[in-house]
Amino acid sequence: MLPDNSLSGFIGTSLRSFAAHRRQGVFSALLSAAKQEVSQRGISKLIFINETNSASGKLFLESLGAKYIFYEYWMEMTQIKLPQMKHPIQLRPAVSEDIGVVAHMTAVCFDMNEAELLETMTKKRAGKKDHSVMLIELNGDAIGTLAMNHADENSAFIYGFCVLPEHQGRGYGRQALALAIQTALGLQRTNIELEVACANNRALSLYQSCGFEVMGANDYFVQMLDDWPANNP
Repeated sequence: MLPDNSLSGFIGTSLRSFAAHRRQGVFSALLSAAKQEVSQRGISKLIFINETNSASGKLFLESLGAKYIFYEYWMEMTQIKLPQMKHPIQLRPAVSEDIGVVAHMTAVCFDMNEAELLETMTKKRAGKKDHSVMLIELNGDAIGTLAMNHADENSAFIYGFCVLPEHQGRGYGRQALALAIQTALGLQRTNIELEVACANNRALSLYQSCGFEVMGANDYFVQMLDDWPANNP
């Protein structure tokens, strides 16, 4: 808050300063607080998401020494186009005993470190009432996973969506996405969004076939706390 009690920025799952209060050190102060908070939680790195067309954001992140890793399309469902249900695919809410399976499938599909994923997912699971992790099951066997954040009123964000390689290309992913959309609509979340790696043409086509449209793109940067510049917050 500024001295006049007006909101100048916020910190949480996203961190930004509002246009009217830029160049006043607001973002740097928020970033310093974020760095302190994640350090106390034993987190070793930060992931920054910057709109692709934001040159100032890119320059700031580069000044921190953050490294560019990839970019993704941000997509929004602009029409409901649900496919016919041809396969015995179901979505089941993941329970504590499923975290290892979710971490394994996510690591396989996204080429990530399984041990680190398991640790992160275990910490994040506690107290997440508006965050759902689901297993994609075929005849009762887990073949994929997805997660949904529906904390915002009227909105849902689908992420971490993957189907194991040996089950891809058979329409299972399209049907699982349709079930996720139905779940979001059942929660009265009519604004449904997701992100997809720009190089993943198969996933892009899948989302477009279900009514999603590309609305923008985001660059992802990573910064290890151990490499944080001494002259920065």
